[in-house]
Amino acid sequence: MNVQNHKTQSSNATLRRFMNQFSDDFELDERLSEYENTALYTKKFEIFTAFLALHSFSPLVLRKVDDPVSLTIGGGDDMGLDSVIIVINNEYIVDNSEQVQEVLDGIFDNERSINSVDFIFTQAKTSESFEVSGIHKMISGFRQFMLGDELYSRNEDLQDRFQAKKCLDNKIENIEKINVYMYYMSQAKSNIDSGEIKKFESEILRTRNDVIGDYGYTCGEFRFIPCGAIGVIEMYKKYSQFQQKARFSVNDALPLPAVEGIAKSYMTYTSLDEFLNIIFTSEKKINVEDRNSKLNETIFEENVRSFQGEKNEVNSKILDTLKNGDAQKFFILNNGITMIAEKVIPDNTNTEFAVHDPQIINGCQTSNMLYRYYQYLRDECESKDALISKLKEVSVPLKIIEVSNSELTSRIVESTNNQTSINSEQLYALTSVAREVQDFFNEIRGDNDKQDMYYERRSNEYAYDKSVIKSRVIKHEKMLSIYSATYLYLPHKSSRYVKVLKTAENLERVFNEENHPINFFSAAYAYRQYESEKRFNKNLRWHTLMTHNIIFGKYYTRNECNRRSFKLDDEIKKIKRNASVDNLLIANNVVLEFIQKNPEYSDMPVRTLNKREDFTRRLKSHVDSLKKSWNQEKEDIFLNYSMEAVGINESVSPGPETYEMNELSNLLKQKWGESVSGLFDRIFDYAVKQENIHFGWTNSAREKNEYKFTIYVSDNSKANSSSTKVGEIKYRLRSKDFRIDLGLQNKQLEDNPNFYDDFLKRGVEGFTCDLSEQKIGANKHEHALVIFSHNSSDELSRLISDIISKTYMVKNNVI
Repeated sequence: MNVQNHKTQSSNATLRRFMNQFSDDFELDERLSEYENTALYTKKFEIFTAFLALHSFSPLVLRKVDDPVSLTIGGGDDMGLDSVIIVINNEYIVDNSEQVQEVLDGIFDNERSINSVDFIFTQAKTSESFEVSGIHKMISGFRQFMLGDELYSRNEDLQDRFQAKKCLDNKIENIEKINVYMYYMSQAKSNIDSGEIKKFESEILRTRNDVIGDYGYTCGEFRFIPCGAIGVIEMYKKYSQFQQKARFSVNDALPLPAVEGIAKSYMTYTSLDEFLNIIFTSEKKINVEDRNSKLNETIFEENVRSFQGEKNEVNSKILDTLKNGDAQKFFILNNGITMIAEKVIPDNTNTEFAVHDPQIINGCQTSNMLYRYYQYLRDECESKDALISKLKEVSVPLKIIEVSNSELTSRIVESTNNQTSINSEQLYALTSVAREVQDFFNEIRGDNDKQDMYYERRSNEYAYDKSVIKSRVIKHEKMLSIYSATYLYLPHKSSRYVKVLKTAENLERVFNEENHPINFFSAAYAYRQYESEKRFNKNLRWHTLMTHNIIFGKYYTRNECNRRSFKLDDEIKKIKRNASVDNLLIANNVVLEFIQKNPEYSDMPVRTLNKREDFTRRLKSHVDSLKKSWNQEKEDIFLNYSMEAVGINESVSPGPETYEMNELSNLLKQKWGESVSGLFDRIFDYAVKQENIHFGWTNSAREKNEYKFTIYVSDNSKANSSSTKVGEIKYRLRSKDFRIDLGLQNKQLEDNPNFYDDFLKRGVEGFTCDLSEQKIGANKHEHALVIFSHNSSDELSRLISDIISKTYMVKNNVI
């Protein structure tokens, strides 16, 4: 194979043009300045394809991504996985266990269920042919990720995702189903051989069955999706041309008179089976039996109230009404739904409708309870015909309004909800303050007369505008976090998912008429500067912004900005000077030094620390005190402060330390002496290939000072061979021996019930095998037990070697 083919631009001019457009949109050349030449192109291709894979999975989830670089795994030792994207309920992207727990707490607090967890894996290769070895490596890494007790990798990003997955494993009883999508993206000119695809799909099916057997998950889709150059091009076209649409039928429609700004509007009612076509994510009409259909959460973005949960008194009555025989009276008992759309296209009879960019602005609670009634019927009805019949019993009143003018949209939303207490950030975003902020951002220019930043007041406003540099867009939710951390001193809340900031009180404090737009610009500019600098600790971004504002920032009052002497251009230049990289570095170092000098914080993981209100309160008090005596000397001290010296705890769950056999023997010798290391060496005397055996020492075992190691085997004669767990070994100081658990676990033993028979017939002392019913039921228990002491025989060593070999072969389908 031509090595030069691995890391070069595609010979396809269209793919190159799309890549360049994407790179320009997100300023990747500037942001990836540490990469050179072919390495830069390779990294950009990884980011590009991960972004497209997520869009292909769900354009609606992609809306929540501010930075496409964050979708990829950084650094080496990635096990053939360039990105691992975990999505909960088609709404939340989670990167680590803390985020998982936070999302789950929010879901359970609102009495919602975990409808789905989706895993999206990507591997990107710039070769212009499909590399079978690369696909094997990806599948091997995927299997370890989905099935391993530990992840045999030191990549921090990958370990974070793995710990997120482990956290979800502990909540399996609350998860309705999981789906897996594996995208192998390349610049290949031709399609991959169909025979090879079948082999890969067989491997993925085996993994699916193991996930069900070992963990008890209910699995939906497990798909392998290979994409060459043409496939990548088509994915980009779908992204660039995307517009949310819905097609549905109504039973009757009354056109309303045209008024200024509204050319079309209708009073209609539709049956529940047709209404599902509006609130689901698919553009095509749905199959009501399809359990993979997803509720489109973004269709409620401009509703005043988010879903209040099934146990809300009003909502529970809606569901009770439907379940208890009054479904046919629903249109009389309920006020119905109001939907706006940028474009409404009826047929000649006004019974078939297509709508573009629909938003349900009144009826979020009703829509969610109708969805839950559909789920209830789907489980209760014995046939598709029976299900459709029950769905058609429910008539949903529906008002449809075509409106493309954002000002008019604001008025409709406000008037439609004028009897409801305001508690949604979207309604505030439609007020004059948010519009003023957006206009202000549009006026400020930087280098080459390019707009510095764009404030996206309305969801997806700039997503497909080719004139807008996407990396400069500050989304509305992000602005809420930025302002709250900077001026309201709430970085511990900004460190969480933004919903904690969406209280009526906080929204009124942010989008308040007293807050001049220049304050939003100042905070957002500092945020962008901080994010662009790779040296900074991203988990401390919000506390650094607060600290930077206290030391270098300023709050501009309306009165000050309205004075004749106020010169906007001069103040913008001052804001940019104050938000220099040096000043942000100083603020970052102030935070780091505070952590280092406070033992109650220095030993705490940053991702836990940054969510603590007491940490914010004490840090602010410290910075306020510093500010009173701030001078050039202090500035110089913090500018040159050594971040490496701080040693803050970045990770809750780092990966296992790994050892070759001779390395572990030396470790045991240093700790316990030659007697112990010699006994360890004897255990593996008869191993066929000792160089293929290695050991993992988990973080939890190290913390307990427990000399317990996972035993792995890999075939070093094969490229991209994965590591297979075959057991565990533990040194016991009191009895001065090794305890070794070996062999198959429950699921594999079910498929190989006679696995241990030959070993048991040998009758070797020191070997037992517990096949009692309660032990067989334990998914993660190896059934063979060996106690190896100085009195153990060579036959026991041979037995250990044979069990290790057979376990490896069974787990890798060699026998």
